[in-house]
Amino acid sequence: MPPPSRRPGYVRPSRRLSRVIPAAVIFTGGSSGSGDEYLRQAAEVVSKAAKAIAATWSKKIPAMMYTTLDGNTATIHAYAPNARPAEFRLMHPVFGDRKVWRGPPGAPFLAPGLDASVDEALLVYMKSIDAYAKKLGWS
Repeated sequence: MPPPSRRPGYVRPSRRLSRVIPAAVIFTGGSSGSGDEYLRQAAEVVSKAAKAIAATWSKKIPAMMYTTLDGNTATIHAYAPNARPAEFRLMHPVFGDRKVWRGPPGAPFLAPGLDASVDEALLVYMKSIDAYAKKLGWS
């Protein structure tokens, strides 16, 4: 199989990647003081769905996924070696041999996990609005 640049219809990316980063989904919450824990819970809902999708073809990815919370930003990390190629559908040469290219392993899991669980995650995060309204004395 020829490298991607020699295939018909191939379009060179507009920019090069300067470093390899793991696949991640990032959530940003509001400025309410009680939103952080609800944001973590919403990210965990999406993480659980992504783990279920990845578990159908990988053992490493679900085991190496975790969620971090920094201020009003929750991030779902997938640090398994095959996570980034799977999520972004990246081709790679086999052992550096540019004459033999191989497709990505598995299938995307973070974006489909977000699509599958976004309603449930929003319901969890909306509890922060209820808690904030209750803190202000609204019922």
